[in-house]
Formats: sequence, structure tokens, C-alpha cells
Amino acid sequence: MEESKFVSTTLLPIALFLIMTGIGMSSSFKNFKLLFTYPKAFLVGLINQNILLPLLGAWLISQLPLSYPIQLGLFLIILCPSGTASNIITKMIGGNLELSVLLTTISNFTAILLIPIYLQLFGNYIDHTETELNLPIFSLLNSIFWSTVFPVSIGLILRHYFPKSIDRGKVFLKWFIPGTLFLIFFLILVFDGGDPQPNEWLDNLGIAAALNLGLLSMVGLIVRTFKLTPKNQLAVIIEGGLKNSAIGLYISASLLESPETSTVLIAYGLVSFYLSLAFGWIWSRSTEAP
Repeated sequence: MEESKFVSTTLLPIALFLIMTGIGMSSSFKNFKLLFTYPKAFLVGLINQNILLPLLGAWLISQLPLSYPIQLGLFLIILCPSGTASNIITKMIGGNLELSVLLTTISNFTAILLIPIYLQLFGNYIDHTETELNLPIFSLLNSIFWSTVFPVSIGLILRHYFPKSIDRGKVFLKWFIPGTLFLIFFLILVFDGGDPQPNEWLDNLGIAAALNLGLLSMVGLIVRTFKLTPKNQLAVIIEGGLKNSAIGLYISASLLESPETSTVLIAYGLVSFYLSLAFGWIWSRSTEAP
């Protein structure tokens, strides 16, 4: 790969490892007991993230008149697990923080299997013969393991054995992780983003915003259908709409090597935090308190 892609090929994997370790440290083995405290909400969130959104998203994206790399980028966004930014927003708008942290942790473990499977199925479903998707499955599994499961596990172990030290650094972790993500996106945009035209960026930002609001709205319909409590609704909604796009960007830059796909992932990372916060705030005001 080109030497100019230093941020994507070197800094991004390092930052992603730190981010995922931070996600593990933000959780705890004790959080897994919440599986029995909020079983309905947890199952709805899990099924929503791993089954409903990928299936609905694949069908919807396939109907849009977009280039294949952009379609692939949008679908990759849907497959990305959530990150600590979703926990921050959930707390800010009064959602169930414990449930949010649990869903974030679990989604990062399930990503190792689901991302490669869904990506390959999506490529076959779209069937663009001129850009056939031949994923290096084992390389992808290996990359996702070392960039997600391994650092999250390290974070969980550190939190288990050094809880007081980790708790003292919670405020730092809370803002360090999303701050690092925004910084990496900015650096890739400036140094590795090529030379896209302003109208291309505007188009991608618009597409990313539409996807984010679409995901949040779809999850909103799902949680109301299953009649979750207001606090649990907020947690599941934000988990479904606010993704850890750094994982998708890492896959795009290191394995797919598609600038167009990376661009839409960066665009999503730049707009989704603020749109998800605004959507969640409006939703919390329109929902009766428990």
C-alpha cells in the first residue's frame, strides 16, 4: 500500500486497539449479570443489531442508485458494533446506561463472526459482476479478532483486577475514546483522503446522515413494537444508530482498499454522534417517563 496511507495503515490500527481496550475497561464481568436483569431489552437489542438491521439494511441499500463501493460502505456501517460514544449519549439523554454498556460489549464480541459472513453474503446479494467481492475471510477474521475481541478482553481483565485504578480514569476514558476516533477520522480525511471534490463530500455527508436517521427510526419502531420501557428504548435506539465506525474504516483501508468505501465511513463517523444525540433527546422528550 502507498506510503502516503500512513494514518490508515499505522495510526488507525493503534488507535483502534486503544479504543477497544477502553471499551473493555468501561465494562465489567459483572455487567453480564444484566442479561438476567433486562432479558427482554437485551434480546431485542441483540436481535436488532445482529439480524434485523443487517437484513433490512441490505435490502434497502440494494434499492438505492448508488455506486457499489458506497453501498458496501453503508452496509459495513450497519455491521459495525457500537462504541463508548453510544454509552455517553445514552447517559446524557437518561437512557439505561447499564444496558447500553452490556450491548456495546456483546456487540464487539459478535462482530468477529458476523461481519465477514454478512459482508460476503451482501456482496453475493448485490451481485456486481464487475466488482465481485472476494473477501479474504481468514484474514478478515484474524484482523477483527486482534482489533476487537482481544483488546476488549484485555480491558475487561484490567477492569476486573484493577477496578479502583480504572474507575479513577473513567472520566478520561469517557472522552478519550470518542475523541481519539474523531482525531483519526480527521487525520485520514486530511492526509489519506485523496483529493475528493467538495460536492462528493457533501453527497457522502448527506448519505451518511440519511442512513443514521434511518437506522435510529427503524430501531425506534422496533423498540416500540416490543414495548420496552422508555429508558431501555433509548439505550437500544442509540446502540443501533451510533456505530464504532473505526472498525469499518480499518476493514475498508486494510482489506477492501476502497477509498470510496472509506470516505462514506468517515462521513458517518463525523455526523452520527450529533444526529444520534439530537434524535435521542427528541425521543426522550416524546416518551413518557417510567
